[in-house]
Amino acid sequence: MAAHFGLPYAFAWFFTDGKGGAEALDLYRKLYQPSPRHPEPHIALCVWALAAATEEEAQFHFSSRAQVRLLRDRGIFAPLEPPAVAAAHPYAEAEAARIAEMRKVAFVGTGARVAERIADLARRLDVQEMAVVTWTYDEAVRRNSYRLLAEAIGLTVPLSPLAGRGSG
Repeated sequence: MAAHFGLPYAFAWFFTDGKGGAEALDLYRKLYQPSPRHPEPHIALCVWALAAATEEEAQFHFSSRAQVRLLRDRGIFAPLEPPAVAAAHPYAEAEAARIAEMRKVAFVGTGARVAERIADLARRLDVQEMAVVTWTYDEAVRRNSYRLLAEAIGLTVPLSPLAGRGSG
């Protein structure tokens, strides 16, 4: 529809971990009909990403998402469990192999590494805009991830939403 009406297109890469993404973008470009407001195609991707101070910490917190993805693939929609619980779960061999594969392709690691991988994806797919969504069991981990990613791409991040404001 976006191609037909000459509109920008956003693909939720995180829904499928990219499966079908390149094909959808190719189809959009091939079928794009310029419009007065958008003479050229414009593509945005939204990826799931998690940054932490160390690779190990990021992978630990990724355990919750990996478990939820395994369950979702079986039609079970469960809430995130604490990463220690998810990591300690006695996975079957096939499940452990699937998690190992998820870890290879996920945007998880240090802020610089995750930002680099996101930028590589944008370049490879010739995408004009990237958005990041992160959900974790621990809200502080999620906020820290956004902060680390912002710093990695050179954005200034205030210490808190109230930074720079007077009290009362």
